[in-house]
Order: sequence, then structure tokens, then C-alpha cells
Amino acid sequence: MTDKEEPQGPGPGASTRQRLVDAATELMWKHGIGEVSVDVILERAGVLRGSFYHFFASKADLLLECLDNVWRPSV
Repeated sequence: MTDKEEPQGPGPGASTRQRLVDAATELMWKHGIGEVSVDVILERAGVLRGSFYHFFASKADLLLECLDNVWRPSV
């Protein structure tokens, strides 16, 4: 990903976990980490709160996954 590319939102067939990661990555990229609430991420991903906490203990845990997703080299 180059400096000008923005992360894309969740794709239509993405798993619930991946939809959360994609939505959070997109929103945090555009608005900043502190400006994005779990509720906004849930709405963007189309996921219920219980599903969020099934995959992530906190917003910080989701953030770590987002960072790993963005910085992981494409092979």
C-alpha cells in the first residue's frame, strides 16, 4: 500500500472478523484512532456488539489486528 492508497472497506463475502478489521482499518485511516468508537465500527461492518467481543477483547486488540493487516507484507 502506498501513502496515497486508502484501505478499502469490507468486501461482500468477508467473514465477520475480517469485516470488523476492514471497517476499523478504513475508519481509523480516515478519522484517526481516537475519533472512531466501537459503535461506529460495528455499524460500518454490519456486525452486532456480541460478535465484536467474540473476536476482540477491546478496541485496542482490534487496532493491533488492523496494524498487522496494513503492515503485513503482501506475498
